[in-house]
Amino acid sequence: MSEGIVTVSYIGATILFILSLGGLSNQETARRGNLYGMTGMTIAILATVMGGAVTSYF
Repeated sequence: MSEGIVTVSYIGATILFILSLGGLSNQETARRGNLYGMTGMTIAILATVMGGAVTSYF
C-alpha cells in the first residue's frame, strides 16, 4: 500500500476516534460513538498491517 494512502487512513481513523469520544459523552449518541470507534480501529489496524512497515508478525 502506498505511503500516502496509509497516511490518509491514519488521519481518517484519528477523526473517527475523536468523533467516538464525542459520541460517548451522551447516552443517546453512545451507539454511534461506539460505531465510530470500531470503524476507526479497523481502519488503523488495516493501515498498519497493509502499510509495509510490519515485516514479521512474530
